[in-house]
Amino acid sequence: MSAKPFKVLFVSAEVTPFSSIGGLAQVAYFLPKALKKNGVEIRIFTPKYGSINTALLQTQDIVQGLRVPTGEDEHSSHPQELICNVKVLKSPKKNDPIIYFLENQEYYEQRANVYNYSDDHIRLVC
Repeated sequence: MSAKPFKVLFVSAEVTPFSSIGGLAQVAYFLPKALKKNGVEIRIFTPKYGSINTALLQTQDIVQGLRVPTGEDEHSSHPQELICNVKVLKSPKKNDPIIYFLENQEYYEQRANVYNYSDDHIRLVC
């Protein structure tokens, strides 16, 4: 009887080649790739920023209207939840993990940068 493969969801604010600000993006791409090569069933989850080159993306919708709680209280100026869509990268390279993108116009797609916004504590933690 063979053991079930170890399953990992790797969540990162940036992933090469889609959004690369620093070393985190490199780790978030190459570590999951190495783990997959060693038999780990791994997938990557990252925001779909407006700065991502859409020529790199051929995606397919898998979830629409996902409610993501932010942990903010009702008296905050920020929403208590984000309404997001999840897309999956179609046709990843043979040895690459499956990559999911979290879409939200206000918090990711309409912004020019990955970091340095006053609401990063909501955008990148929820």
